[in-house]
Amino acid sequence: MTTKTKDATTSKNVKKTVAPKKATQQTNGATLKKEPVVKLDVAKATVKEILKPTAKGRLNRLETLNILADKFNAVSGKYDELTHFMAGNDTTNAQMKFSSASNYSFTLRNPAIIDKILGFVETEFAQIVEKAEKEVLNFQV
Repeated sequence: MTTKTKDATTSKNVKKTVAPKKATQQTNGATLKKEPVVKLDVAKATVKEILKPTAKGRLNRLETLNILADKFNAVSGKYDELTHFMAGNDTTNAQMKFSSASNYSFTLRNPAIIDKILGFVETEFAQIVEKAEKEVLNFQV
């Protein structure tokens, strides 16, 4: 024999429903209006500079491009010197000399260590040359 009982409402089986609170912004209305206006002014100035550049603006950008080109030429020239040195390096008589500004010096004659150092320097120079080349190519006069 079974008996049915009515489910009693208790604090354990009742789900509490709470209305979600709406997020409210408590900011100054003037601040919200100023930011888009400032961004709009900067955007207008940038567009105006691109569409109607002044002679002075163009010359300044050309000077910047020349500086970037000089940097690229210097870095790639040193990389070429390193490549030539590595090509002509016979590992039997190679030596490296390090010196500081205070006239301390250090000479290294171990071919295995010299090869590791040159490999590291070549890798670093390759990254620097690549970065300088990207700067020149991506620069817009």
